[in-house]
Formats: sequence, C-alpha cells, structure tokens
Amino acid sequence: MLRRHVIRTFKEKKVTLVLLGLVIMLSSFIYTAVHLGASAIEEATLPYFDAHVQEDFTIETPAVINPVETEALSDVCSFTSTMLTDLYQEDKTCFYDVLSWRRDALVDLLDVSLETRLYKDAQITRDDETHRVRVIKDSTFINRTKLTAGALPQTDDEIAILENYARNNNLEIGDTLTVLNNNYTITGFVLFPDYNLPILDHVYMFSTESQTLALMTDDGFDALARVPGFHFSGLFLTSRFDAADLFEAHPEIGGLVQSFILTENNLRSGAIYDEISGSYATGLMLSVLISGIGIVIVGLMVKKTVESNKRPFGILKALGLRNKELMWPYLQFLCLFSLLFLLLGYGLGYLFSPSFRDLYLLFYLLPSEPIAFSLSGFLTAVFVPLLVLMVMGYFVIKNLLDVDALKLIRPPVDVPGGKVFLMGKSLFRRFGFIIRFQFTFLLRHLAKVAVYIVGVFFAIYLSFLAVGMLNVFEETVHGYYDTLDITSIGYGYEGSAEPDGEKVIELPALIDDTQAIVIGLSEDQILHPLHDRRGDDLLPLLREGLVVSRSFQLMSGVNPGDTVQVRLGIEQHTFEVMAVAAIYPGEHVFIDRAVLAQTIFADSDYYNAVYADTLLDEALYEEVFVVETLLDEVASMNEIVQTMFYLIVGTGLVIGLIIIYLLTLLMVEDHYYNIALFKVIGYRGKEIHKLILGGYQKLNVGIFLLVIPFALLTFNVMQWYFAQTYQFILPMRLQVSHVFLIAVLYGIIFMVASLHAKHKVNTVSLSAALKIYQV
Repeated sequence: MLRRHVIRTFKEKKVTLVLLGLVIMLSSFIYTAVHLGASAIEEATLPYFDAHVQEDFTIETPAVINPVETEALSDVCSFTSTMLTDLYQEDKTCFYDVLSWRRDALVDLLDVSLETRLYKDAQITRDDETHRVRVIKDSTFINRTKLTAGALPQTDDEIAILENYARNNNLEIGDTLTVLNNNYTITGFVLFPDYNLPILDHVYMFSTESQTLALMTDDGFDALARVPGFHFSGLFLTSRFDAADLFEAHPEIGGLVQSFILTENNLRSGAIYDEISGSYATGLMLSVLISGIGIVIVGLMVKKTVESNKRPFGILKALGLRNKELMWPYLQFLCLFSLLFLLLGYGLGYLFSPSFRDLYLLFYLLPSEPIAFSLSGFLTAVFVPLLVLMVMGYFVIKNLLDVDALKLIRPPVDVPGGKVFLMGKSLFRRFGFIIRFQFTFLLRHLAKVAVYIVGVFFAIYLSFLAVGMLNVFEETVHGYYDTLDITSIGYGYEGSAEPDGEKVIELPALIDDTQAIVIGLSEDQILHPLHDRRGDDLLPLLREGLVVSRSFQLMSGVNPGDTVQVRLGIEQHTFEVMAVAAIYPGEHVFIDRAVLAQTIFADSDYYNAVYADTLLDEALYEEVFVVETLLDEVASMNEIVQTMFYLIVGTGLVIGLIIIYLLTLLMVEDHYYNIALFKVIGYRGKEIHKLILGGYQKLNVGIFLLVIPFALLTFNVMQWYFAQTYQFILPMRLQVSHVFLIAVLYGIIFMVASLHAKHKVNTVSLSAALKIYQV
C-alpha cells in the first residue's frame, strides 16, 4: 500500500521527474561520450608515439647560407647562391652537404640525436579540382612511418596517403593519384608521428577533404619537381631544455638555429596531450557539476515530498511502522528512477562516442581503436552517481523521519533564522516592501538559490564560451584575407620576364626570442594594405622600421618605440618597432622590401614571392598558393566550430531551462500556504508572481552581469596560455550583439520555464492549502 502511495505521489510530478531525469541522464551521457571517445584515441595514440619514436623537439634552421658554412664546405661546394632553395636547384649534392654539416654541428653542440626531415609540397589533380599534398621523405629512426593499411611504396610510381583523405575522396588502395601531372598508384595508408608536418598554410587549417600527407620512395621523392622544405627532428639524450635555455647556454648556435620548438609546445602535437588529458578532466568536471546539480535537486524533491507526507507518516509510526519500512519504498523508487536515466545516458553516450572520437580525428591525424565497453567507465558513469543519490536520499529521509510520531503529525512551522538570513534582512531593510520581501524570501532558501546560481551561471557561461569560439577563424584567417586584394601567391619564380604581380620577401626569423615571419613589402604596393585600429595607413612607416601584427605583439610583448634584434641566419640586425597592424594573420612582421633585401642580400631588388590579384601560372613557379583554397578550408573547419557552437549553446540552454523550471516550480510548491494567504489578503496573481518569482528575475540579471567579466577573464587566460605555450593567438572575443542575443535567449527561457510556476500560483486556493496543513 505504501509503495502505491509513493508511486501515486511521484506520478503527480511526472513532468518535474522527466526534466530531473534529463539532468541525471545528461551527466552520464557527457562523461560516457568523452571517456569512451578519448579512450579510443589514447589507447592507440600513446603506443603509436612510443613505437614510432615521436620527436621530442624540432629545430628550424635559417634559409640563408651563412659564411661559416661557406668556409667549412668550400672544398666540396661552389657556392653561387645565398639561399638554400636556390642551392638545391643548382647543386643537390651541395644542398645535402649543407644539411649534414648543420646536423653534425648541432649534435656536437647540444648532445642530442637529430635526423633531417625532408618534405615537398605539390598539387594533386582530381577531376576539376586541385588538392594539396605534402610528400614526406621516409625517416630512419625518428618519426618512423606507421602503415595503417596496404603496403609501403616500393617503386617510383607508387604512393601511400592518409586514410582520411582517401575516404573523403572515394579513393581505395590500387587507385591512381595524379601528382604534378604524374600518375602514382596508391599502395597503402600511412600516418606520421611528427605533428608539425600538417601545417601547410595555417596552423589551424588541415582539411583531409582537400589535403593529404604522402609517402614515396626516396628516388620518387627526389624525382618530384619541387624544392624540399626541411627541419631537424630531435631526441634528448640526457637532460631536457627549452628554447630559452638553448640560446642562453649556447649563444654560438645563433647562426644555426632559427627556432627550437618542443613537441609538447607545438600547437598540433602538444595540444594532443592537453586535449586528451583535458577531455577527461573536462568531461568529468561537467559530469560532476551537472550530476551535483541533479543530486541536490533530487534531495530537495525528496525532502519536499516527505515533508508533505509527514502527517500520514506520523500516523503510521504511531501504529508501529519503523523508519526503514517507511523510507524503503521511497529509496526503491529513487533507485529505479535514477538507474533508468543513468543507463539511458550511458547508452546514448556509447552511441555518440564515435562521433566525439571522429571530431578529434578531423583535426588531429591519429590512430584510433574501435569504441569498446569499459567497466571502470561504466561504473563511474552509472553507479557512482547512483550511489551518491541513494546515500543522499537515505540521509534526507532519515533526518526527516527521525523524530517521534507526534512531531510528524503536528503542522510544520516555517520559522526563518540563521545569521545569513538576519544579515540579509538587515541589509535590505531600507528598500521597499517588494524588494525586501523578494530578497529575504531567497535568503530563506539558500540551498535552492545556491543550486540555481551555479546552474544558471554555468549555462550562461557555456553560451558565452560558444560565441567566443566563433571569432577565432573570423579574426585569424578569414578576416585577414578579406582585407587583402591578393588572389594567389607564387613562390620560386622561374620565368625570364618580370613577374605578373608585386614582388615580396617572406623569410623566417627570430625577433628577440620570438619566432616570426618577416614580410618585405614595397611602400607603393596596393595588394597588401596595412592599417592600425584607427584605420591609418602604416605602409609609409616600413622604411623607418618594423610594423608588427597584433598577434605578434601579444606573443612577444613588443610595443611601438621598442628596439628589437632581428636574427636572419648568422647575422643580427637592430630595428625599431614603429606600429601595430590591426590583423591576426599569425606571427607576421612587416618591413620595407628594399631595406630587407639590401640588408640581407645586398641586392635591393631581391624577392622570393609574388603577390597577385589574378591566378598565377603554376608552370612559372615552384609553388602557387591560392587564397580561395585556404578560405574553402576555413569554411570546412568552420563547420566543425559551428557544430561545437550549436552543441555547447544547446547544452547550456537545456540546462538553464531545466534548472529554472524545476527550482521555480519547487519554490511555488513549497509556499502553497503563503500564496493562498496572499490571495485571501487581497493580492492579485501578478502581484504574487512578482513577490515569489521576482527575486529570481533579479537574480538572473545579477548572474548574467557576473558571467560577462568572468568570461572575459577566462578568455584572456586562454589567450595567454595559447600564446605562452604554443606561440599562437586565440582571439576569443565577446561582441555586444552576442551578449544581447544571449540575454534575450535567457530572458525567453526564464519566461517559458516560469510559466508553469505561474500557473501553479494561479491554481492555489486557500482551502487546498489548508488541507495540506490540516491537523
């Protein structure tokens, strides 16, 4: 009989129970999806990195041949060029001699193991489309190639590519791929452990729909008509060191090392470790937070339900029933109800975990395992929160029933008290009756208000986080190229006439201790404008010194008027920073082309790139970069961000809706008697809504205003972390329009969620309330 009474009692609250079940389910779902998805990658990735010897660091060396190298190799090389790219075209043997000399010199100085990593960028012709390919020369002992399917190339007309690229372009092993007008047979699918390799155009942009890494035989690689890029992959033999220690301990390597990047500080490779470990932590944190909110609401509901049945319980206790017999039906219902939604959340999490795993694999080129059942994950996702719910429910019910029968039969007397309540009452005594009532009313229900604040704060912050992410591509890539009139960029011009475009110099450099790309522009060029935040033209300042991008300023800390040391090759040059350009293209620093060419090459007409407002003829260049191709990749990556945006915003809105609905409804149900008395005194429905729910409206406004500075602070912390750790600017911003939109959304949510509570207020009558409290 008692069990039927419990079922009938909770059946009357079926809408509330379903929403509460969704909160519990969401907790299990988030943890399960993140845990299983990340585990499938981690279990395959960490052994893969170990077995295939992922590099500890990468050393980039200057593109300029320095005088020390010229003297050391004078017996075997006849140097007529100052650039390694030119030397490769003139004398490949000498080119490799320079690389070997640099590697040996660095090994002797640093006590490390180094291997030269060579690659060539080319184009794949697919129907009417042109895709990008980076062909890797196979390594011997560092960053060894992983074969995931098929076989490695054995002849010069064979190639192995990424499986993701093949899948996205309907390619299979045995198909033909056309690279630089030569046909290659696909023999297998491969992966490479060095994660700086996929950075072709931009650190964020690697779309396996239009780009792939590839492996050829050594002879096939050498026959490819492209100048190779290179760096040195390294392993520590004794102690580890970072870039600052390197240059401080070995100042003599200034002409050999352009940049030194630890694998853990590379945005693509280092972020893998942070992402995997961070995913577990984030998933667990979100799960615990949502589960905690659900558990507290369960406790409040159980408390409310038991309190409303105190009189029947008192009578039953007087007849001889023990506490255990009274609480057992409630605990049974709570157990079955919670277990149902926890299992449902686990099932949905298991179902969606492959999607979470594949979301990582869109950006990171990693191996993965099939999604597999994890006993520890299942216990954590289902039985840990279930145990907490049961323990909490037991103590709540036990505390309420652990009195004698006569006290249970007596009507409850709601007496406010406590230091917090008294302090709050004193604080608001000078306000009008309505405001004073609203806030003292909230102070009498601190547990509900605390859950409300945490839940709504978290939900709103998720929305701010999502809209902050939307600006990343807009400001770093798309916004930059939208300001230019450049259609294509050509590198390695091989024509005899003047190039059809504007001459430019692009060189990697170290400015003080920060890696940068120095770009030499002419003052009269028109395709690449430079403006500051006020819109002033900065091109005339280039002859006087450097103009740095906003992102480089944030990474390096330099400001207009500062004097910096620019290291290009073995030489260092001093320049003054003249201004900051309002762009986020990366670590770009601008200077007058003629000044740069004369300073480095003693030839004021030198250039190594051509910017054009038309499509350049690929036959006249070593490589042609088309801006539209990059923007297409931006659009592809933006789809991922949009998906994450809708997922995060949707989660925040659902949590906000459920929290507001449940707690406002519980608040009204807790005060049937007070509401009825207000009606008897003569208060109308709108006035009662204002008294009972008005405090929550003001609380929402306060929470919203509190989230804004918190979001800005966390965005700045994230920006600082990425700049310091990965030398990359993550320009997360809050726009006024986004703040207004989120305010409107949560205003609507409060209105919708509180409708049922208002309906409850309207249906309360004095006679109904008195029946509840009848002695």
